[in-house]
Amino acid sequence: MIKRFIITVAILFAPLFSQDLQFSADSAYQSIEQLSVTIGPRIMGSQQEQRTLKWVKGKYASFGADTAFILPFTVADRYGEKLITNSGTAVSVFKGKSDSIIVVGGHLDSAGPEYPGANDNASGTATVIELARLWSQRPHYYTMVFCSFGGEEVGLIGSQNFVKDFSQIDKVVLMISADMGGTDSKIGLMFETDSIVAPKWLVKDAFKVDSETNYNRLFYDTHFSTQNYLSSRGSGSDHMSFLNKGIPAIDFTSNVNDSPIHTQQDKIDFIDKDALGQYGNFIDHLLLRYQNGGLEHSKLSDESFMLWQLAGLNIYLPIWLITIFNLIAIVLGIFSFVIARKNRIIVDKSMRIRISGLKVFIIFIIILIFSQLGEAFIQMFKGYRYPWPVHLDTYIIYSVIWVFAGLWIGLQLTRKWKFSPDPYIYSKRALIVLFIFTVGSLIISTRLALYPGFMLMLVSIGMLVKKDWLSIVLILVSPILIFLLFFNEEFTFMSRMLINTGFQFDNIMKSFVANAVLIALLSGLFLPMLNAYAYLAFKYESIRKLLLLYRKPVVAI
Repeated sequence: MIKRFIITVAILFAPLFSQDLQFSADSAYQSIEQLSVTIGPRIMGSQQEQRTLKWVKGKYASFGADTAFILPFTVADRYGEKLITNSGTAVSVFKGKSDSIIVVGGHLDSAGPEYPGANDNASGTATVIELARLWSQRPHYYTMVFCSFGGEEVGLIGSQNFVKDFSQIDKVVLMISADMGGTDSKIGLMFETDSIVAPKWLVKDAFKVDSETNYNRLFYDTHFSTQNYLSSRGSGSDHMSFLNKGIPAIDFTSNVNDSPIHTQQDKIDFIDKDALGQYGNFIDHLLLRYQNGGLEHSKLSDESFMLWQLAGLNIYLPIWLITIFNLIAIVLGIFSFVIARKNRIIVDKSMRIRISGLKVFIIFIIILIFSQLGEAFIQMFKGYRYPWPVHLDTYIIYSVIWVFAGLWIGLQLTRKWKFSPDPYIYSKRALIVLFIFTVGSLIISTRLALYPGFMLMLVSIGMLVKKDWLSIVLILVSPILIFLLFFNEEFTFMSRMLINTGFQFDNIMKSFVANAVLIALLSGLFLPMLNAYAYLAFKYESIRKLLLLYRKPVVAI
């Protein structure tokens, strides 16, 4: 106990006594320059990657590592496809008082033969190298293993081989992944796969350290993660290989929307040295937190949760609670359907107005077409083929203006068209589609089902409450989660990657087909919203009067 106390005190106060034991952004920046400028692109199996492996191994050895070596692999299993290559992982071992191991790693390969990979991931590799320098000079209870993986960009190959071939993998109690830390933006947190979630204590500790260092840069892509981890092929980083092995692991990635990664522009010119220093210092402080020997029996827990950041709070929603919420939403949906059917307007067959739903749908398609016209006009007058991957927020505002223009055009059709006055006609479509979406999503993912389930819950309550204003508000805001899922936190990056992977429109026909596909997707995704809003229009006289006012010619002007 006395020895453990002395080690803990030494670890906590060592950084205060020597400037040399602080994370050096200058040193890390020099490593980025070596990797992205001197060596350049480093795709898996290339001579440049081999050169990088040897250089990184040499750096580890120069810090006095007990062991520094390259763990090679010549066969890569990429989603069932066998690839013959010549790659590996540069590994260094710094022994501690305990045989239990903390691994700190990041990938050293770049995403393409023409991509310098300064931020992705020379910055992460440089961070790991600098942390190895620090911890080679500090007392530490745990054995520290610093490693730089090859082949991450083609499917986490290096880290997968590491957890398979590293002789002491059973002694690893924690893995921290450094993947992109060179931009002055939020630091994204990743801690899951399609079936495994890191322990809650690890996620909470990361946020606590972020707060204690006063950086306050950590964030979590709730909605992108919901979509991303629907399959094992979702994008991620090397921490996932460790999670799949049953080892607590977490990754830190600077905001991909603000960095030109996976392009030829991923150069050292875009590296922010101050941000790099904060990134490395943050991970260093997290390591300091754990070097008191408190991870001796840490394992993955069976408790699965969904992290949601709201109003500055981190809310950890247990998956079982989301399941109950979805089931309640389904029951409420069935109940509100029964009540709506019971209260429907009985009209003689000869007086019924046909295809009211189809007419509403046509108006919706007009609105969607107009939402695309904003981009078309930018292309016509400015010559930009892809305005949306660049100033996306501004483009969305611009598109919203066109959406309201489309609504005005669509409402002109209502001057001639007749619609069924029975709100039930529209409410039943909204409830049935939401029911199908929620039940179907539950089969795929409980977390995914929360999005249609949330809308089903609000629409159902909105149809049941007696207060008109409350009903209108609930139904109007009900699609918000589906919007957030579609326009998720990494929508800008995903849009940019579509272009980089060849999704390009170099003629009118391709652009027409792409827009038609997008309109079809949006019309299906927001079909429940369409019918829920139609329900409001025919249920409440105030909404109907507002729409009639909106369709006046003066609004167009």
